[in-house]
Amino acid sequence: MPVHNKVKNYAEKSDQAVNKNRKLDLTYKEFELLVKEMLNNAIFPVMDELNTLKNDLKVVTETNKEMKKEIEELINKNKNQQTKIIQLEEITKEIDALKIESENIRQSQEFICSKFDDIHSDYEKLLCSNKKQKTELQELSNYTNEMSKQSTKEAFKIDQLDQYGRRENLEFEGVPLSKDEDVGEIVVKLATQLGTCVRKSDISTAHRIPLTSHQTNNKIPKHPTIIARFTNREIRNAIFATRSQTKKITEFPVEGMTKLYINENLTKLRKRLFWFTKQKVKELNYKFVWTHNGNIFIRKSEKTEKILIQSEDDLNQLK
Repeated sequence: MPVHNKVKNYAEKSDQAVNKNRKLDLTYKEFELLVKEMLNNAIFPVMDELNTLKNDLKVVTETNKEMKKEIEELINKNKNQQTKIIQLEEITKEIDALKIESENIRQSQEFICSKFDDIHSDYEKLLCSNKKQKTELQELSNYTNEMSKQSTKEAFKIDQLDQYGRRENLEFEGVPLSKDEDVGEIVVKLATQLGTCVRKSDISTAHRIPLTSHQTNNKIPKHPTIIARFTNREIRNAIFATRSQTKKITEFPVEGMTKLYINENLTKLRKRLFWFTKQKVKELNYKFVWTHNGNIFIRKSEKTEKILIQSEDDLNQLK
């Protein structure tokens, strides 16, 4: 029952008690006791109710504080959620931008793949064309090699004819040049010193070979080579056979002369090959190298067979 209703009740009872006292004509002491009883019955329950209400209010207040705290936490959580939502929106925007960029990249890749296919197709065409050209080039190379071999054979035949025309010639190196010299007479005197009887009439022609620009510019002066053509091949061969005796001559018929070399009159091609052969002989420690009737020979030692050198390929096969 609400407190004000209880107070009203007790008030009514108090009025009834006063009226009753009037009727009953109670003593003062009895009336005081009756009033105390009525107060105890009316006020103390009210006080209890008030205390209860006060306690309930405290509970409600505490509950309100807790609810307020929870509400504040919820508000903070809501703010955090809103921040996260904003972050998610930004991430979503970035993802959308990445999607657009990814789409652009995909389109670029498709374009590149398309171009690559075109390039690959062109490459395949070029490869086929290259193979065809390579085949044609190989055929042309084979044809060129064959023509080169034929040309070499023809050049060798021409060189053989040229060398055959020089079979009566000899070259004399190391003879100093003198004023008003008689080259034919010098050849006769040199042959005589080597033990071969030669008359000037045995010499068809004799002259000096002009020095090349390289020989002229050489720091070591070189005497122009004498070339002599003999009318009799036997005499020519006899003189050439004495070439190893030139080191034994102590007095030469020409002033200032200290040494003499007698060589066959080789063609330009064979002279070049002879020079390469001498270099190769030194490299491989071959003991002998010489010419005979325009042909080039080498020998490893006294006990080995002689080897005919006709081209640079022959030199490359040496061991």
